[in-house]
Amino acid sequence: MAQNAEAVYTEFEVPQAQRRALLADPKQALAQLNVHPNLQFKLLAALGLLSLPPASIQPYLQDQHLDGKDR
Repeated sequence: MAQNAEAVYTEFEVPQAQRRALLADPKQALAQLNVHPNLQFKLLAALGLLSLPPASIQPYLQDQHLDGKDR
C-alpha cells in the first residue's frame, strides 16, 4: 500500500475527491472524513506514515502491583 496507495484506492472505488485528499495529506483527510481513530491508525501504518517505536507490556505483567490480580 505504501508503494502505490492510488492503485488501492482505485481498486476499492474510493470516490475521486476523497482519493485526491488522501493522496495529498492522509492525516488531514482521515480527520476530515471522520474516520474512526483505530482505522486512521491502521491506514497510516499501512502507508508507512507512523513513527512509533515498538512497545512491550512485559514490564507491567512482571510487576505484581500492575498485573490486575488485586481486583
